[in-house]
Amino acid sequence: MWTQEKVFVKSDLQRLDVNRKYPLILAATCSWGRSDMPDFQSSAEDIVTLDANGAIATIATVRSVFHGSSSSANVKFVEDFMSGLFTGNPDYAYTPLLGDAMLYAKNESNNIYGTSKINNNMKFMLFGDPSLVPAFPQYAGSIDHISSDTLRALDRVQVNGRALDREGDPAGAQDIEGLITVYDNDHKVSRDYVSTISGSIAQVSYYLEGNRLFNGNISFEDGSFSSQVFIPKDIQYHGEQGKVRMMYWNSDHSYEGSAAVDTIHVGGINPDAESDITGPEILFYADDVLLSNGAVLYDTSRLRIEFEDQSGINITGTAGHVLEMRIDNGAMNIDLSDLFSYRKDDYTSGYVEFPLYNYMDEGEHHAEIIAFDNYNNYSQADLSFSVLREDDDLIRHLLNYPNPFKDNTDITFSSAAEGTASLRVYTVSGKPVAQLEDLWVGTGFNTIPWQAEDNFGNPLAAGVYFYILEFEMQDKTFTYQNKMLILP
Repeated sequence: MWTQEKVFVKSDLQRLDVNRKYPLILAATCSWGRSDMPDFQSSAEDIVTLDANGAIATIATVRSVFHGSSSSANVKFVEDFMSGLFTGNPDYAYTPLLGDAMLYAKNESNNIYGTSKINNNMKFMLFGDPSLVPAFPQYAGSIDHISSDTLRALDRVQVNGRALDREGDPAGAQDIEGLITVYDNDHKVSRDYVSTISGSIAQVSYYLEGNRLFNGNISFEDGSFSSQVFIPKDIQYHGEQGKVRMMYWNSDHSYEGSAAVDTIHVGGINPDAESDITGPEILFYADDVLLSNGAVLYDTSRLRIEFEDQSGINITGTAGHVLEMRIDNGAMNIDLSDLFSYRKDDYTSGYVEFPLYNYMDEGEHHAEIIAFDNYNNYSQADLSFSVLREDDDLIRHLLNYPNPFKDNTDITFSSAAEGTASLRVYTVSGKPVAQLEDLWVGTGFNTIPWQAEDNFGNPLAAGVYFYILEFEMQDKTFTYQNKMLILP
């Protein structure tokens, strides 16, 4: 079945990187949301207020609700709320507020049972901003062709489609780009929960979205795209609930749309797949500079880890084959699968990018990256580096001793990194009088001996002088200065 995707919902709670595009997170909880007890924080409130995590909003009951023969009232409320958000808005004529959907649900779910009104719906509360506008795509899309009706392990699959306007005509926007994501089959899970005040245990079963098999950027030409995806070895090998999802946007995000195929068969393996016994290549970058051991980065730097492999990268998150970053010899292990994106129209290379402050504090760190390609060939890369706060300097304690002095002095400082430097001396009027070039700077304490002479070997007159140290590291120049006094 070919369906138009109307909203993106994350079923799990995860750490968010605000510099990435993430879908709407809306959680419905069966737990008590009582909010009028000052000393009690309900789970509904906890989920919304989690630091750098959690849900954009929750819906929960603020008092116990009826059950048994009246349980249909609760079900109807939820159905009416979802209708207010989705099916009641099929043509994207407007984007409803969360508060609008809540009001619609309460009005529509006033069920009558016997001669008494069941007012369960009055006990449901929205924990979130009622004026929030969910990020629904305004426009449509179409996935016109998938080269195989079954997504087999180790298959290369061609996917073609279009960006469309609200009337189903070509979108018309020329500066659009997009993303294709392929999911494995939905999988059923069952969980136990306490269902009564007396502590009785019941079980609820539901479906979760399958693992991501592919997540890659795509380009559009005249409103159409054509891209290849590579299916990893780690799939469920059965089922017809896989998904291919496409979304697109223009440069200022005023034009956004999506489409999806939500019942595609995932299973089997390509018997003619080419051999591959080599793991991915892994490189570290920051601000487009290739990093090596001993690098120094500010905590606001964005660390980019690049991967390349002819068969693509395994991002399924399957146990034993996780795309993982281990920090400081296992002090923290981070699953990077959800952060991975392929480069535009290229399933052989991709990257993970995040600000360092997400996972690392100031100090020395060691990062170990574990990656597998889609054949499950293994690779590992390591990087040792230092992290400074944004307001910290690479060069600290720039001084000269003795000061004042007559004939010579030592200019000393501490450096957080290795590199080259130059030293320039100026009069108080700004006239340059002496300079030293190509000075090697090592990590830690450094000393530069200096004679009180100009560039021609002549003694400098007594007085106040300024000296400037320019330190070069990774194609950047950092400047520091101080002053000294030469005695007669």
